[in-house]
Amino acid sequence: MHADPLTFGIMNAENSVRDPREYFLFVFLARIKQVLREWEQVFSNLQKSVQAYEQVSYLCRYFYVGGLLGSEL
Repeated sequence: MHADPLTFGIMNAENSVRDPREYFLFVFLARIKQVLREWEQVFSNLQKSVQAYEQVSYLCRYFYVGGLLGSEL
């Protein structure tokens, strides 16, 4: 089997669809799924970064405002 590179190997390149419109839709679907996976990864990384920032921000506020340093002032 020779994998079709435009569909990331989903389709066989030798026995691909004969109708150009149908082939376009198969390729389009494969590429849209790729874009969806990449956006999900971006969202996941952004969500992790925001959570890490919130944890650090909370600790900084604790130490500088109401925690150790705030009580000594």
